[in-house]
Amino acid sequence: MPSRYRPAIWSSTFLLASITILGAVRSTGYGCYPAPRAGEQVSIASETALILWDAANKTEHFVRRGTFETSAQDFGFLVPTPTVPKLTEVNAEVFTGLSKLTEPRIVYQPKPKSQGGGCGCAEMSLDKASPGSASLPDTAPRRVTVHSEQRIAGQDAVVLSADDADAITNWLQERGYPATPKLTEWMKPYVAQGWKITAFKFAKVEGGEPQVQSQAVCMSFETEKPFYPYREPAAEGATGDSAAPKPEPQPWTPRLLRVFFIGDARVNGTIGENGTWPGRAEWSNTLSDGQRDQILANLKLPGEAPAGTWRLTEFEDHASPRPGTDDLWFAPSPIQSTLEREPIIQYVSTGDGDSLLLFALAGAAIFTLRRRSRVR
Repeated sequence: MPSRYRPAIWSSTFLLASITILGAVRSTGYGCYPAPRAGEQVSIASETALILWDAANKTEHFVRRGTFETSAQDFGFLVPTPTVPKLTEVNAEVFTGLSKLTEPRIVYQPKPKSQGGGCGCAEMSLDKASPGSASLPDTAPRRVTVHSEQRIAGQDAVVLSADDADAITNWLQERGYPATPKLTEWMKPYVAQGWKITAFKFAKVEGGEPQVQSQAVCMSFETEKPFYPYREPAAEGATGDSAAPKPEPQPWTPRLLRVFFIGDARVNGTIGENGTWPGRAEWSNTLSDGQRDQILANLKLPGEAPAGTWRLTEFEDHASPRPGTDDLWFAPSPIQSTLEREPIIQYVSTGDGDSLLLFALAGAAIFTLRRRSRVR
C-alpha cells in the first residue's frame, strides 16, 4: 500500500478508538487511532494543546486542537480524565495568540561584506465488531454511568464511567462505534482508577476540504497533578508470546505535538512517575497582565481564573513513534530561568553608498534641528 494511503493515528491517548459509525482501516499507531468508513482514511497533520493549571484549586483546564487530512465524513476520539470534566467552547484564536508570544525575535544585523545576499504503536486493523461478538464477551450485566451529554463546537460529547472496561466497550459498540478488544485494554488502567472517559464524535462538513480542523473545546476537571493524555494502545502482537506473529515494520509519519503549559512556574514533563519524555521546552517566561487578559478572553473559563503570576512554557514533541507507555505528567522544573527560541537574523546592507547616504541624512537632520533652535 503506498505511504500516502497509510492513515496516521491521532494523538497519544486521544484514542481515536473511534467513534465513526462503520468501517475498517489499517492504520499506523500513535496512541490513538482513527476509524473512518471502509475505504476512507484519516491522518493527523499536527496537534496543539493548552494546559492551564490552577495549583491552588487543583484544577486543570485542557484544550486541544488537531488538523486532519481525511476523506471520512465522521470520526471521533476518546479522552480520559481523573474526574468528570466540564466542557466549554473556546475561541481557537487562543492558539494564534500563544504562538505569537513564543515566536523567535527578529534581530537586524549589518550584512557581512563577504555575503552576496540577505535574507500511541504498531500497525493495527480496526474492524467493526458485530453485536454479541465472541471477542467482546458480555456474560453479566455491567452498568455504564452517563455523566453528561451535549453538543458543543460541532461535536457530540458524552462523558462515561464504569467499574469494568468491557462495559464501556459494549456501550460504544451497541451505538455503532467500532469498539475492539484493543480499546478495552487501553481503557483498563483508567477504569481501574475510577477515571472518566469522554467520547467525542466529529462530523466533517459535507463536501468540505480534505484538510479539516477540530474545533477547540476546553475540558475543565479536578486532578492532583496536571497531565496530558499520552498513553497509547499496546502494539499489535505485544502479547508476551514469542510464537505470536509480529507485525511488519511500518513507516512512521512525522507529526508535531506542541504543548503550551500555563502555571505558576516553569515545568518539566515526565512519562509516568519519572520516565523520559522526548518533548523539549522551547520557550518559557512570565506573562504580563495584558497577555493574561487576552488568553482569558479567548478561553472563556467556566469559573474563576487561576490567581497569581502566570508562567507560560511551550514544548515541542517530534517523536515518532511516541513512548506512550503512560500519560504525560507535569511538575515544577528545577530550572526557572527564562527561555526563548534562537532569534531570526535579518541582515541589512551597509555598503559604502549606503553609509554615505546615511551620513548625509544625519547631517541634514542636525542642520534642521539647529536652524529650528535659532528661530525659536
